[in-house]
Amino acid sequence: MENLKLSCYNCNRAKSDFELDDDNKYKVDPDGQEICKSFYRDDNYYIRINKDFLEDESVKAFYIKLGFDRQVRRLDYLLVNMYGLRDSVQKDKPEIGMQLNKAIELIKKRRW
Repeated sequence: MENLKLSCYNCNRAKSDFELDDDNKYKVDPDGQEICKSFYRDDNYYIRINKDFLEDESVKAFYIKLGFDRQVRRLDYLLVNMYGLRDSVQKDKPEIGMQLNKAIELIKKRRW
């Protein structure tokens, strides 16, 4: 149970054989707050390594292993935000919710 982490299918598969020593795990633990110090999203929604961790081999290895530099991570971010928007408007404005659903499906096709 101590190894159970919330992640998407691709991230889960990518990190399945990624090992870090106990001194470095906290830097990339998706359930911890320290990961926010290791990575950030830039103005174009790419995931980047924070300047304080650019030379940190464990953070760089995790970044590469999970493909944080890939375009698909931008689509993931867009999808998560679109799901939230759809859920927040669907009750009061079902027509907008339906349009968002169509857009989500198009992006999902592009994503996968």
